[in-house]
Amino acid sequence: QPMQPMQPAMQPGTFMPPARGTVLPPRRQPVPRTGPSGGPRRLASKPPSTRKSGPRYSDMPDLGGGEAQGPDPQQLKSSAATTQKVFGGLIASLKGSNTLNSKEAKRLADVEKRLEELYQRLSTGEGLTSNGLSSLNSLAATLCAPAGIDHSKAKQLHLSLVTEMGRENLKWLTGVRQLLTLLAAH
Repeated sequence: QPMQPMQPAMQPGTFMPPARGTVLPPRRQPVPRTGPSGGPRRLASKPPSTRKSGPRYSDMPDLGGGEAQGPDPQQLKSSAATTQKVFGGLIASLKGSNTLNSKEAKRLADVEKRLEELYQRLSTGEGLTSNGLSSLNSLAATLCAPAGIDHSKAKQLHLSLVTEMGRENLKWLTGVRQLLTLLAAH
């Protein structure tokens, strides 16, 4: 028969005083089961939350006069040609390098799809601003610089594009960010 550890024998209902020097927690008062009027206690409904989740764009006032100027057609045409040439060349060089793994190859295909939206917007001018177009031209110049790509400057220009262009251009801006990530890795 295996030996069991020794435990003090306590009979049910017996009380063993605490060891000397032990501090006992204060006794809690029992919770009344009736309300202040003596009837059954009812749970109060929760008050509505007063915490705001933040401003909503729909709640913001229209200040007027803050509309960004759209790019002029000549600037748009020039920028479209340069951007397509630079981004297309970078994508072609990544494809031709044979250093992409399967995940990166899929990402590059996604970049191509996303940049199609940029090329479409460049042909129509929809959702683009003059400042955003200037940042896009600067990014293209940074990516094709003879001294090589300055990745920190390219990321900084991408960030300025994101803040300038806004949500409606998020799809192609994500493609540009993915392209920058692939270029940094190779």
